[in-house]
Amino acid sequence: MRAITDTLKAYGSSISLANRYNLYPYLLLSGLISLVIGGAIFGSAWLWSDNLGDLLVNLYPFDWGKGFIDQIAVYLSWSLILIVGGLLYKYIVLIAVAPVMSPLSERLEEGLVDEYDGVIFSYARMIKEIMRGIRLGLRNITYEVSITLLLILLSLIPGLALLTTPLIFIVQAYYMGFANIDFCLERHFTVRESVRWVTRRKILAIANGSLFLLLLMIPVVGLFLAPFIGTIAATKVSVDRLYD
Repeated sequence: MRAITDTLKAYGSSISLANRYNLYPYLLLSGLISLVIGGAIFGSAWLWSDNLGDLLVNLYPFDWGKGFIDQIAVYLSWSLILIVGGLLYKYIVLIAVAPVMSPLSERLEEGLVDEYDGVIFSYARMIKEIMRGIRLGLRNITYEVSITLLLILLSLIPGLALLTTPLIFIVQAYYMGFANIDFCLERHFTVRESVRWVTRRKILAIANGSLFLLLLMIPVVGLFLAPFIGTIAATKVSVDRLYD
């Protein structure tokens, strides 16, 4: 409960934190990047949704049970579009905005912690952080895709879709929250240590990622604000625990 309430408070206070520490320059860059990438991905997915549904229906060669197959095809096409679109958006945006979100997280941590010494910029450090991000991203996307595909297959069993649909959302939320939190953890831990830290605080990652995904559902505005607010909220709750 503390993880959930702390995350809700952090999201609620994100604007005031942005005002206090003058974080808005990061909003413009991250927002435009997210808006362009998200618009391209989800717009393309919407245009291809009918074609995907027709393709799935045509794979079934019999007339018997055609109506049922049509319903399954609609469910699968939309599930695949949302999941693949979400995965593409998430990881492409995370890579694209990382040069903006990492300094944003560091600037906020510097403001929140009096004894924070900061990290000296160097190209070696930047390359190291990029390689670290790629390594962690490949790890997370492998786990996320594997678990999600398993849940999609289980959802074909009658009645299980009521269970697997929220589980797919939770999996998406967990890895999204993990990515937001890691913008702070990358200055303190190795990849293995970060994985261990977040694994012990799963609810914290799920709470952050859930609010991030819900924010994305707001047309246009959500795409613009989500990376900025999600990173601020994740850094706030992470810093509170790192220095507790």
